[in-house]
Amino acid sequence: MYDELIRFKLGAKVKDQISGLTGIVVSVDVWVNGCVRLGIQQKVKEAGGKVPEVYWSDQRQCKSTGGAYVNEFLEGLGKGTVKPTEGPQSDPQSYSVK
Repeated sequence: MYDELIRFKLGAKVKDQISGLTGIVVSVDVWVNGCVRLGIQQKVKEAGGKVPEVYWSDQRQCKSTGGAYVNEFLEGLGKGTVKPTEGPQSDPQSYSVK
């Protein structure tokens, strides 16, 4: 039902055409009125060496910058080899980006 509303998948590289901010889609928010908001994470080096907060943007003002960032966790979710947890883990696994 929501798939037709969402233009960008998690991990897509996007640019907000209004603010000029670029980054990776780390969250998608669908509102009851049909508004789709993207949580965009900038690279650390573009934020002055600090981990930036997630920037929220309306999907309509974003465009793809090509390609996608996919890590082992997202790939595993797609293949069914990694399943989301039901809460905090006592010893969580770490995932590294290749």
